[in-house]
Amino acid sequence: MTQRKTVIIEPPAEQGGRFDFKLDGDIRPGAEFKVNAEVMNPPANQTLTLVLPKGLQLSGGNETQSVPPAPKGGVSSVSWTVRVTDTGTLRVRIESSTGLARTKTITLADKALFGR
Repeated sequence: MTQRKTVIIEPPAEQGGRFDFKLDGDIRPGAEFKVNAEVMNPPANQTLTLVLPKGLQLSGGNETQSVPPAPKGGVSSVSWTVRVTDTGTLRVRIESSTGLARTKTITLADKALFGR
Protein backbone atom coordinates (compact mmCIF):
# COMPACT_ATOMS: atom_id res chain seq x y z
CA MET A 1 0.00 0.00 0.00
CA THR A 2 1.36 3.41 -0.96
CA GLN A 3 0.17 6.71 0.40
CA ARG A 4 1.11 10.03 -1.14
CA LYS A 5 1.12 13.37 0.58
CA THR A 6 1.92 16.80 -0.73
CA VAL A 7 3.40 19.43 1.54
CA ILE A 8 3.21 23.03 0.40
CA ILE A 9 5.40 25.54 2.18
CA GLU A 10 4.27 29.10 1.72
CA PRO A 11 5.73 32.26 3.16
CA PRO A 12 3.81 33.23 6.29
CA ALA A 13 1.03 35.73 5.81
CA GLU A 14 1.24 38.80 7.97
CA GLN A 15 0.94 36.92 11.22
CA GLY A 16 -1.02 38.77 13.86
CA GLY A 17 0.04 38.89 17.45
CA ARG A 18 3.73 39.61 16.97
CA PHE A 19 5.07 41.82 19.71
CA ASP A 20 8.10 43.58 21.07
CA PHE A 21 8.68 45.29 24.39
CA LYS A 22 10.70 48.05 26.01
CA LEU A 23 11.94 48.67 29.54
CA ASP A 24 11.25 52.31 30.46
CA GLY A 25 12.51 54.13 33.54
CA ASP A 26 15.29 54.02 36.08
CA ILE A 27 16.44 50.41 36.49
CA ARG A 28 18.29 50.15 39.82
CA PRO A 29 17.70 48.44 43.19
CA GLY A 30 14.70 49.93 45.00
CA ALA A 31 13.35 51.68 41.90
CA GLU A 32 10.39 50.81 39.68
CA PHE A 33 10.32 50.72 35.90
CA LYS A 34 7.72 49.98 33.22
CA VAL A 35 7.63 47.01 30.89
CA ASN A 36 5.69 48.16 27.80
CA ALA A 37 4.68 45.63 25.14
CA GLU A 38 3.34 46.60 21.72
CA VAL A 39 1.36 43.95 19.84
CA MET A 40 0.84 44.19 16.08
CA ASN A 41 -2.57 43.02 14.79
CA PRO A 42 -3.50 41.09 17.96
CA PRO A 43 -5.80 38.11 17.36
CA ALA A 44 -8.93 37.73 19.48
CA ASN A 45 -8.27 36.47 23.02
CA GLN A 46 -4.48 36.88 22.86
CA THR A 47 -2.82 37.19 26.26
CA LEU A 48 0.69 38.15 27.35
CA THR A 49 2.34 36.78 30.49
CA LEU A 50 5.24 38.54 32.22
CA VAL A 51 7.81 36.13 33.69
CA LEU A 52 10.22 37.65 36.21
CA PRO A 53 13.28 36.18 37.94
CA LYS A 54 14.25 36.52 41.58
CA GLY A 55 15.45 40.12 41.92
CA LEU A 56 12.46 41.62 40.11
CA GLN A 57 8.98 41.91 41.58
CA LEU A 58 5.68 42.73 39.85
CA SER A 59 4.23 45.85 41.49
CA GLY A 60 1.60 46.93 38.97
CA GLY A 61 -0.63 45.00 36.57
CA ASN A 62 -1.59 41.34 36.48
CA GLU A 63 1.06 38.77 35.54
CA THR A 64 -1.16 37.62 32.62
CA GLN A 65 -3.07 40.27 30.71
CA SER A 66 -5.46 40.21 27.78
CA VAL A 67 -4.31 42.17 24.76
CA PRO A 68 -6.95 44.78 23.87
CA PRO A 69 -8.26 44.75 20.28
CA ALA A 70 -6.57 47.11 17.84
CA PRO A 71 -7.89 48.66 14.65
CA LYS A 72 -7.09 46.61 11.52
CA GLY A 73 -3.35 46.87 10.91
CA GLY A 74 -2.99 48.65 14.25
CA VAL A 75 -0.99 48.24 17.41
CA SER A 76 -2.23 47.45 20.92
CA SER A 77 -0.33 47.94 24.20
CA VAL A 78 0.05 46.08 27.47
CA SER A 79 2.17 47.28 30.40
CA TRP A 80 3.41 46.24 33.83
CA THR A 81 5.25 48.02 36.64
CA VAL A 82 8.24 46.15 38.07
CA ARG A 83 10.33 46.84 41.20
CA VAL A 84 14.03 45.97 41.30
CA THR A 85 14.86 44.14 44.54
CA ASP A 86 18.36 42.77 43.81
CA THR A 87 21.40 43.03 41.55
CA GLY A 88 22.83 40.52 39.10
CA THR A 89 21.76 39.22 35.71
CA LEU A 90 17.99 39.57 35.49
CA ARG A 91 15.97 38.21 32.55
CA VAL A 92 12.60 39.79 31.77
CA ARG A 93 10.47 37.48 29.61
CA ILE A 94 7.07 37.93 28.00
CA GLU A 95 5.23 34.89 26.69
CA SER A 96 2.26 35.15 24.33
CA SER A 97 -0.69 32.78 24.13
CA THR A 98 0.19 32.56 20.40
CA GLY A 99 3.42 30.72 21.27
CA LEU A 100 5.80 33.64 20.72
CA ALA A 101 8.16 34.76 23.50
CA ARG A 102 10.70 37.55 23.93
CA THR A 103 13.40 38.03 26.57
CA LYS A 104 15.56 41.01 27.55
CA THR A 105 18.50 40.76 29.95
CA ILE A 106 19.37 43.40 32.55
CA THR A 107 22.77 43.28 34.26
CA LEU A 108 23.06 45.25 37.49
CA ALA A 109 26.43 45.27 39.26
CA ASP A 110 26.57 45.25 43.03
CA LYS A 111 27.80 48.62 44.36
CA ALA A 112 30.26 46.76 46.62
CA LEU A 113 32.22 45.80 43.49
CA PHE A 114 33.09 49.47 42.97
CA GLY A 115 33.95 50.27 46.59
CA ARG A 116 31.00 52.62 47.16
